[in-house]
Amino acid sequence: MKIKHLFYPLILIPLLISCGTITNLFSGGPEISIRKDFDGNGIAILNFSKIGPLPGDAGKLTADKLADAFFLNTRFNVIERARVNDAQASMEITNTEFMSSEQIQKFGQKLKANYLILGRIHFITEEDYFKADNDKKLNISFRIVSVANQEVVGVANYTCKYNDKLVEKIDDMIVLIASKISDTE
Repeated sequence: MKIKHLFYPLILIPLLISCGTITNLFSGGPEISIRKDFDGNGIAILNFSKIGPLPGDAGKLTADKLADAFFLNTRFNVIERARVNDAQASMEITNTEFMSSEQIQKFGQKLKANYLILGRIHFITEEDYFKADNDKKLNISFRIVSVANQEVVGVANYTCKYNDKLVEKIDDMIVLIASKISDTE
């Protein structure tokens, strides 16, 4: 009987480790999934939408930091953020989370982009939790969309504790995300 109880954990633990489940639980790092056909050439990063009590420019700041991190990694060809901001304003796109396939295609063609990055930054406060003893958290998530067929070719999601120094926290999170994306290439 005891052997039977030991048998299941010996089978399940290697399976969970190979799937990354246990690693993700303990690492707390960014969750990244990138398809192999993503080559990083011609990326337009739109301003991130923001949720929660964040400064008005937090979405733009997050997009700027991601563009910088991708540019510093020589594998990625990032379209200048000023051009992206001009195109976003001229097409009157205020919320990138709800862009239609037609808008994605027109936006990408306008900038000669192969990929658009559409994301959000979310400040999760204690009111968002059922228990008041949880810490505040900051979440950055985005998807990489192919302009050619409007399919998602990559996603990133990262949540961490946050209490102070928003700019530094965003920068730290973005550097980790960009590094992990670079490693998956």
